[in-house]
Formats: sequence, structure tokens, C-alpha cells
Amino acid sequence: MIIGFQKSATTSLHYHLVRHPEIIRPWEKEPEFFSNTCGYDTSACSEEEVRDYIQRMLRVHRYAAYDGEMASYEASTHYSRAGMTLAPQLLKEMPWLKVILLLREPISRAASMLVHILDKNQNIKGQGPGGCLKKYNMDLGHCLLTASQITQKSVRNNHGLFANNYSTPLQAWLETFPRDQIYVGQYEVLVNEATQDMELSKIKKFLEIDPSLPTGEDAELMSRNSRKDSINPDGWQMQRQTYQKIVDIVEGDSQSVAQLVEKYGFGSAKEWLGRWKSVWENNLENNCDERDNCMIQLS
Repeated sequence: MIIGFQKSATTSLHYHLVRHPEIIRPWEKEPEFFSNTCGYDTSACSEEEVRDYIQRMLRVHRYAAYDGEMASYEASTHYSRAGMTLAPQLLKEMPWLKVILLLREPISRAASMLVHILDKNQNIKGQGPGGCLKKYNMDLGHCLLTASQITQKSVRNNHGLFANNYSTPLQAWLETFPRDQIYVGQYEVLVNEATQDMELSKIKKFLEIDPSLPTGEDAELMSRNSRKDSINPDGWQMQRQTYQKIVDIVEGDSQSVAQLVEKYGFGSAKEWLGRWKSVWENNLENNCDERDNCMIQLS
């Protein structure tokens, strides 16, 4: 199950995996069963509903027909932020489940969510259609500081507590799932042409499918849902002090993530954090003029 995080190449990974000959295409890419149907509480759904989800969405009959030699999956990315409550529940309901989490440089991910809301013209309470960017004339700095997923540590709604940082839900997933049933990957490694093949191979080995497949054009990790090249492709206007303030907000949590990554054996903390720091440093050092007017680039 690809559980997130949103705007971290999860859709691109989905379209890569569905072309693999040892993968059963999911009935629906993002059914969000445990979020939309169960309200992030598996006990709110009946045993029959959960059984129907497993059988229908995960194509259990096809899996059985192949004697378990094929893998099935889905990609409900809303689950990731609710790790504190959902991780133990999912493991209890499906003790065989494997989960994949992809994490992107947090400012870029939060910005991409705002752009997604704008592009889809979603109606956000208190902001209207198109969300904060439309209401405040594309002022990304203002929206990141006031209306994004990096502005608070957590939020609470009718379904419970959701983390707006990475480390809190990530720690919950890592502490709950056995090491051989969870994979944590970095967006910047997955989308980088120099490291992409290696990262895809690691993911497929984790899923116990042939890492050398698919081949040819099917092997390419196509960019999906990316608006980076169509909406403000030259960058986002922002004052240096605004961007530095945002970096200060996310840096502590990013360090915590890097420490968790190393603790659980998913890579070097220094290298992981270094990839995100390089994004921040590049913007501050190379994309700002002498008047501290910047054109912020996303990872």
C-alpha cells in the first residue's frame, strides 16, 4: 500500500508499478476506504465492509488465482498523516500488509499542495475556490505561513488528530510496522535520473517482485500530477526573509525525519537532510537578488 505522502511522486510510482507484469492492477488507485468510509477508525466499519474492501479493492480472487505469485496494492495517500491512530489499526486488520512512504522536501510539498488546490479550483473553507493562492494573488510565502501543512504540528477534525509535520506520523508507522513491512523513500532520490533506477529497484525488491521489470518505455517513471512546469515554472516570487522564516519552521522536523531514517536503516541522516538543505541553500544563495527578491524553485 502506497500511503503517502501526497505530492511526493506517489502517483508516478503507482503508474510505474501497474505496468509491472507481477502486479495486479488495483480496482481503484485511491479508494481511501479507511479514511472516507471508516473515518480513520477501522472499528467504525463493519467486518463485512472491511472484508469487501480487501477482496474487491485488493483483487484477492485474482491474487488467489495466481497462487500468491502476483502482488496487489492500492495508493490511498491520505493515510500517511494519520499514522498515530491508523498505523496500529491497519496492522491489526491486515497483519501481512506492506506500506510505502515517500517524503519530499517539506516546503516544496506544502507548496505543491497549495498549487494542487488552485489548479483543481477546490473550495476551501475561509478561502473560497482555488484556496489561498487564488485569494491572495499567488502569494506563496503568505500561504505557506498561514494556510499550509507546515504551519502547525497537528490539526484535529471530526476524524481525530492529523500531523502537519513529517516526523510524528512517520515515527508512528515505523514503530508499528515490522521493518520488513515498511519502506521509506525520498522523493528527491526517486525523481533524480542518476538515482531513480536504483531507488525503483529497492522498492520492487521490498515488494518481492522482479526489480528488472518492466523494461523499455514501461520502465520509465513518468511525471504525473506535476504542475511545476506549467504553473509559475520560473519560480515563485518571495522575499528572502520570508523564505528563511519558512525554512526555520521546517528544519527541526526535517532533522528529526533524517534521524528516524537512519535509526530504522533507510539511509544516512546526513545525506537525507543534505538533499533537502541543498534545495533551501540553492534558493537562498542562487535565486535571490541584491534586494533580497527571490524566485523560489520547488524540488
